[in-house]
Order: sequence, then C-alpha cells, then structure tokens
Amino acid sequence: IFLTGGLTPKNIKYISGAETPFMKAYVDRGRLSNLMKKIPIYAVLPEDLGIRGAYVYALKELRNGAVAIEPKVSGLNAQTLLLAGAVCAFAGVLLSRLNKIK
Repeated sequence: IFLTGGLTPKNIKYISGAETPFMKAYVDRGRLSNLMKKIPIYAVLPEDLGIRGAYVYALKELRNGAVAIEPKVSGLNAQTLLLAGAVCAFAGVLLSRLNKIK
C-alpha cells in the first residue's frame, strides 16, 4: 500500500512505527490481522506527484505522435500544447526540488 498526498509527509510521525494509532488500526482486523501484518505500507513523501505524472503523460503522448483532435486552433496543435505542458511540469518539478533544498 502506498500512502500519498500532501498530508503524508506532514503526518509521518503519526503513521510510522508499530505503536502509532494508524498502524494499530491498520493491523487490528480480527481474523485478518496476520494477513495485514504481511502487507507492507510505504509513505510517498514528494508532494509534487501530480506534476510528475502530468510530465510523464505528456512525454508519452509526444512520443506516440499525439495529434490534434480538432484542426489547429490559433496556430496551436496538440503536440505544441503537450510540449508546453511537459516543459511547465518539468519546470515545476525542478522548482519544487530547489525549494526543498533551501
């Protein structure tokens, strides 16, 4: 199980460790408790997963030869828009990493 989203890193002290209320509630499942103990839980700490996903999706679409659904609108086609989106998403990832370093 992967815990993601902005609340995960902010609440990591409440969800990590066998004695935390979260882990106790996760494992306390009656006859399924032994099974639950075997299922690992991972906390995903980066908060920019949406931007990263948009970047990867845009790159895949560009590589697959995305075409405009409608004819050119104002001189922009789907490839141009996807490329612009990929550049913006990539810039967002870089900026978020730079902010975390400071």
